[in-house]
Amino acid sequence: MKISIKKFNTFNLLFKLLLSTCTFLLNIACSESKLPKYVELKDLRVLSLVADKPEVNPGSSVTVTPIISDINETSSLNYIATGCIDPGVSLGAKATCENSSSKVTLAEGSINSSSNSEMAENFTGQAPSFSFSIPNSEVIFSSRSAQDQFNGVAYLLTYEVNNTRGEKVSAYRRILVSNKSSDAKNLNPVVNQIFSQGNALSANAYPLNGIYTLSLGIDNNSFQSYEVQLTNGDIETRVEELTTTWFITDGSVKYFRSSQLDSNEFTAPETLPSTRKSFLISVTRDSRGGIAIKRICGGCN
Repeated sequence: MKISIKKFNTFNLLFKLLLSTCTFLLNIACSESKLPKYVELKDLRVLSLVADKPEVNPGSSVTVTPIISDINETSSLNYIATGCIDPGVSLGAKATCENSSSKVTLAEGSINSSSNSEMAENFTGQAPSFSFSIPNSEVIFSSRSAQDQFNGVAYLLTYEVNNTRGEKVSAYRRILVSNKSSDAKNLNPVVNQIFSQGNALSANAYPLNGIYTLSLGIDNNSFQSYEVQLTNGDIETRVEELTTTWFITDGSVKYFRSSQLDSNEFTAPETLPSTRKSFLISVTRDSRGGIAIKRICGGCN
């Protein structure tokens, strides 16, 4: 087969152009340096919204403690929390109270370094708590089946926070409302310690200069058994599973998430930064909305 020099050069040029274009696009889409790292605490984040009671009766009072991080903030944050009857988030509805007739403002205000001890440490940790009451049974259980009332109907909480740099983030959680007896309701898991190489870490014992195996000291009662009513009315017993998400400011972790009692691997920085604190935070969740937080701070007193 004969190919003219002119045609060959044209084909060769097009091939090189196509190859360089594909390489460019692949670098844009897949370069590791451009992928977001979920575990890293840099910009404004809401890590969790911890309720003192993840499952309650209608009309009960609930206290929520936001866990936030904004290591670059030096002045203050502003927040607003709203609540409404869940529009059906589990069925695909947007997690917002904006168009809900049941929308109420639960709390709003400013967060500064004097809000509490953890906010004084690079605005990373527990933000000020707020309390509110769940609607009564006539409202929250309106038009809901006996099965729904037993398994639980969700009350939606949204939390929005912004900083002085113009960044704004929001998060949501659902509080389960059921007519189960108090001893059958969900409780938050209990994490007693973060362990490094089998040794318990104190709140300010941030590991340095090495590779460490991290594990959690989780109370056995955190793996609760609970009952679910099926559509035919039968009761099924299940056991909660726990999942832990890890967040860091420095170093790296092998896994951003671990299951049950599984360990993780932390490659620690050689030294602490001179301009801010370092943080290692675990957020442990059960399968029904219970949450437990552990926070290790390097450079804190």
